[in-house]
Amino acid sequence: MTQFSYLVIILVACLSVNSNFLGNKSDKSSLRYLITPTPANALMLGSAANYAVLAGSTTTNSGITKVTGSVGISPGNVFAGDAIEITSGEFHAGDSKSQTAQIDLTSAYDKLFNTPGATDMTGTELGGLTIANGVYKFTSSCFLSAGILTLDANGDANATWIFQIVTTFIAGVNTKIVMINSGSPLNVYWQVGSSATFKDSSIIKGNIVAYSSIAFGNLVNLEGRALARLGGVTMLSNTIVASDSSNNVLNTSNSVTTNATNTVPVSSTSSTGTSATTTGTTATTTGTTSTSSNSSYNSFKWLTIFVLLSVLMI
Repeated sequence: MTQFSYLVIILVACLSVNSNFLGNKSDKSSLRYLITPTPANALMLGSAANYAVLAGSTTTNSGITKVTGSVGISPGNVFAGDAIEITSGEFHAGDSKSQTAQIDLTSAYDKLFNTPGATDMTGTELGGLTIANGVYKFTSSCFLSAGILTLDANGDANATWIFQIVTTFIAGVNTKIVMINSGSPLNVYWQVGSSATFKDSSIIKGNIVAYSSIAFGNLVNLEGRALARLGGVTMLSNTIVASDSSNNVLNTSNSVTTNATNTVPVSSTSSTGTSATTTGTTATTTGTTSTSSNSSYNSFKWLTIFVLLSVLMI
């Protein structure tokens, strides 16, 4: 057998042991980016501001749901249903990061609940109203039953709305929340003392901070966050965007999270996304994964040099 034949055999064996050695050498386009919370969101929500969806217990999805921002569950650790497409985010279930986010969410809930100076709007239907920035209180349920709620920032890009709702928040089918005269959906906070329900095809703006659960009907669009302290978040072919900035932060970590029975990777060797299997379900991140590391490439380079030298000495 010739020296060249020996070389080919050895190289093929090395590649079989670790096919990642020939991976992408830290191609920046394949690395994971996370949303960048605004300073105001970070101050109010803490680490929970990194999440588009955060739940306390089993969270489910049916259909095609797209989320910009991280998805977390704690103290629960079960995600069930169809795949979620996660952009600029990670998936954390029952780990230290989701636990910390829930602690910060509890603090945020208390801050919102105790914000003084609220205008009492108990019993007022929100549909058809135009509301300036401020603090508003509902001593029972809050309803957006039909039509459009308009939030008027009056030219203030930093205008903030806080809605304190003692029990439930319910938005009807095809209802909308729109903003005029500047303002950001991420500066709107709905503190809900029980559960929030958004019916089919509604368009919602703001951070939903619910004591219990959050349920989305079919094709609901949320510009903001769905943050549930104790209960789950139910999704049904929704779009949830927790970022209004394209200046997202590069995350070079390759961490993992776990649920009750499975290890859930948040990055993979695929340049098209990550498969995270939880109770038979996948949560997919698109365009945000790292295909390899420099260390793997360097290991292969030095191994190749060693093999070549060895063959030349035969």
